[in-house]
Amino acid sequence: MIRQLAADGKTVLVSSHILTELAEMCDRVGIIERGRLLAVGTVDEIQRKQTPHRSVNVRILGGAAELSTHTGSRAFERFTGPQIRKFFKTDPAGYAATDRVHLVSSFMASLLAGRHAPLEPGDASGMNLMELAERRWAPAALDATAPDLARKLPPIHESWTVTGTLSPYWQKRYGFGPACLVPWSGDNPSSLIGLGLVTPGALGVSLGTSDTVFGPIARPTHLANATSHLPRRG
Repeated sequence: MIRQLAADGKTVLVSSHILTELAEMCDRVGIIERGRLLAVGTVDEIQRKQTPHRSVNVRILGGAAELSTHTGSRAFERFTGPQIRKFFKTDPAGYAATDRVHLVSSFMASLLAGRHAPLEPGDASGMNLMELAERRWAPAALDATAPDLARKLPPIHESWTVTGTLSPYWQKRYGFGPACLVPWSGDNPSSLIGLGLVTPGALGVSLGTSDTVFGPIARPTHLANATSHLPRRG
């Protein structure tokens, strides 16, 4: 849509912190910090100016298209898998001392359960680490990300699975009953269900930290350039 507007001679101003998305849709990019314009140009021009050292691109797991087929998307740097990789490379001691890696959903569920809670497939599929077809962690993706990662990740359970009850701490402190707990999900999967977008052809738009257009489809379909993300319904 943005490209079509540009082709019609219209100027579109996009505010984003995700350079990969800007590179795909913008002719020119400006970087502003505290009201000061620091750089203007294409994403490649800005990266060359800001990165004087050599840049090495490495293809793993068969490349972007193959990775998208297995995990739902190519390796976007803001996704959890690449961020875990960055953590391991920049702070190996900190990574080694990390007992468990949670998403917000499983972390909050863990606080209520009083123990480590699992993830469900809809949220786990947004990490670049889950094998979509099998709803389990993809060993090749884990090995390419960081050592011993399988042990640090929560298990993946179906979204309707009862995984335990509310921790005795919350029951005693606030008088709650022993409520059953199920795996929590992420913002986009929850929005999809909460808005009732359960029929193919319905779309929702999320204007959050990463602007997203989402909706259900009858069967998995990957774009040739691997720019979409295909989550797995929980």
